[in-house]
Amino acid sequence: MISRSPLFLFLVVASAAVSGCGGGNLPGAQPIHVVFGDDGGGELDGGPLGGDASESIQPVEDAGADAPREGEAGAAPASLVMFGGMDAEGNLQSQTWIYDGGSWSSLNVRGPSARIEHAMATLSTEAGGEVVLFGGTDGLQTTFGDTWLFDGAGWKQGPSSGPSPRSSHAMASLGKQVVLFGGSDADNTPLSDTWLFDGKSWKKSSADGPPARYWHAMTTSGSNVVLFGGTGESGDLGDTWLFDGTNWSQVLPGKNPSARSTPSMASIHGTAYLFGGYSGLNGDFLQFGDTWRFDGVGWAQVVGAGPSPRSASMAAQNGGLVLFGGATGEGDSLADLQDTWRFDGSHWTNEPTSGPPAADSQAMATQ
Repeated sequence: MISRSPLFLFLVVASAAVSGCGGGNLPGAQPIHVVFGDDGGGELDGGPLGGDASESIQPVEDAGADAPREGEAGAAPASLVMFGGMDAEGNLQSQTWIYDGGSWSSLNVRGPSARIEHAMATLSTEAGGEVVLFGGTDGLQTTFGDTWLFDGAGWKQGPSSGPSPRSSHAMASLGKQVVLFGGSDADNTPLSDTWLFDGKSWKKSSADGPPARYWHAMTTSGSNVVLFGGTGESGDLGDTWLFDGTNWSQVLPGKNPSARSTPSMASIHGTAYLFGGYSGLNGDFLQFGDTWRFDGVGWAQVVGAGPSPRSASMAAQNGGLVLFGGATGEGDSLADLQDTWRFDGSHWTNEPTSGPPAADSQAMATQ
């Protein structure tokens, strides 16, 4: 049993300049601020985004039905796969859960060991799609460098060679490959390497890319992977990068989400969406409950009601996004959540379904 989630460690050290994952001396207790809306400059934006999901939300444009959909495998309805995490008592989880769009079910299958802060993404194959899992940590002494693949029925271990062991990294789908960037190594040092996985082997990219970081987010954006935020040597980051499979390029939009760690990202029809996260700017702990859309060029905030501020798992399913659980609060008020939300590109809806226990630091991907 582990007494504290890694998100607790983040929240008590986030106000310091970061040189590693959770490194440095712990500062004293700080006030916590709940941020539901953000104009990109860190100021509160009008009314709250948390609460009644029946409130109106400003519509946003759709990228079009013909654009690629993350995790899409033919016309069959997709399922979501969720693995790992830490429950409210601090116990690591090794359970595999499936969400079919209406209900959650637990699979009694052998697979990766219990862990947190791993990453998962969808690998498109001729037969449909597989979910790829890499890395993570047990929160104590072990940082993992193993690769696993899930085919809908069970897990199998992938190649033994590839990226070095790490946690708090991010992965995303790109064509018939999975892209991995960054993370934190066993010595809590942020990383800046890029890797590609084709289902059989990992290949390290020689591309120069974003500065080293962990707790960032990535997803598919049209024919690119988009990366946002995270924590680096100097603290929380708010930059946006695109990777086309060969090169990284920085995007400098006029408006973007404020700097943060542990946001959730996934895409609908090739348009990327970001939700929530945490920040420790100016010594104050901020929790975000805002939703942003990235069209490949710039960011626009989606205004309206939705999930409470948190860091959670999110993935695409059947033309929408599904978000589960996560952690909210800090210190003694830290709490894990177990609600399920669906987003259609304009509106969030709280799904009336029971499922996995309250948890944080898990990972989710489309099957």
